[in-house]
Amino acid sequence: MIKPFVAVEFDTLWNIWDPANISQYDYHVGINVNSLSSLKFKKWSINITQGTNCQARIKYDNVSKNLTVSVTDIGYGVIELDYIIDLRRVLPEWVMFGFTGATGGRFEKITIKSWTFNSSSLQVDEKKAIPPTTMLYPAKGTNNTGLIVGLVAGILVVLSFLGICAFCLWRKKIKRDVVEMHGVDENMNKVFEMGTGPKRFSYDKVFQATAGFVEANKLGEGGFGGVFKGFLNDLGTYVAVKRLSKTSEQGIKEYESEVKIISQVRHKNLVELKGWCHENGELLLVYDFMENGSLDLHLLKGKSLLTWSTRYKIARGLASALQYLHHEWEQCVLHRDIKSSNVMLDKDFNAKLGDFGLARFIEHEKGFKTTICAGTLGYLAPECQVTGKASRESDVFSFGVVALEIACGRKPIEHNAVEKQKQK
Repeated sequence: MIKPFVAVEFDTLWNIWDPANISQYDYHVGINVNSLSSLKFKKWSINITQGTNCQARIKYDNVSKNLTVSVTDIGYGVIELDYIIDLRRVLPEWVMFGFTGATGGRFEKITIKSWTFNSSSLQVDEKKAIPPTTMLYPAKGTNNTGLIVGLVAGILVVLSFLGICAFCLWRKKIKRDVVEMHGVDENMNKVFEMGTGPKRFSYDKVFQATAGFVEANKLGEGGFGGVFKGFLNDLGTYVAVKRLSKTSEQGIKEYESEVKIISQVRHKNLVELKGWCHENGELLLVYDFMENGSLDLHLLKGKSLLTWSTRYKIARGLASALQYLHHEWEQCVLHRDIKSSNVMLDKDFNAKLGDFGLARFIEHEKGFKTTICAGTLGYLAPECQVTGKASRESDVFSFGVVALEIACGRKPIEHNAVEKQKQK
């Protein structure tokens, strides 16, 4: 358990816990209380990474309970920040002070040229700070103040060093864990932009398009997170925004896979990706808006009654998409998660296969890929579950299950079905 702390941070590395209006290109000075996220902050216009010299002053007034921070640099002016806080309510009676730092996955050299600390009311409890020992009792008539102060200072320095090391390791671990779970390397943007068509959107633009991801615009929810309806003013069109949850089981690898694959393949029966966004700790995918939603809503949830001609058109469209992915593109694409909820329907009920988070590229001559078994129970081919090998044939098996759904209007697995229904 982390002990209470109050810190002033000089931040040059963006993280997802940073304030919402801090971008990955901004630095900031912040006041932190028992958290990596700043309670109060100001953007730092000084580019310390270029080697400029700065002077920082941190002051706390015990009467007004005001913690003030000022950062001065010749040629850039002064940044001033203050926060009202009663340190007696936040910190224990005995505390340590010092410096700590972490660079995440980067390297950075910051030199502290000099520093001073002073207090008008610093008190040291000699009984608590110094354990009783015969070595501390001076000869009769001598003054022991200097010895006690020296020992107390030495103990505080050692404890401060240990505390700083522990906090630094903890902060570095937190940053590493978050980067592994949600972090996106800048090189990913270059890889994504190699595809044709989709583009990178800013978080502000997507946030505005969905009216702040309000519940009224929510189209659905899945294991990956939520899907929201939005309108992009510059494109003049409605879109569907997939917002991956911070606790998503799919995660960053599936996000990367989906953008890489869907941005390269082109077919009338595949959902079109408009763009992507990974800012502020969010993973967002922007698609064409499908007016009639997903196929399962019509087959299993009674959204509308599909005619036989419409069902046939949907099955044909899905088969055409699969033929393209398996045989007609330059590489074979294994979808690995074909199911009715991943088949979208446009305004004319044309089928559009989507959700390529589990998809993988393979060479045509290989025909299969050894991998951890992926997909949805009820749609998985039996041999895929046994061998762990995804193949064109396992995709075709999943297509066959969807074709039966289209014909019968029943789920692949009915957990609550009576015995006679299960035997049919």
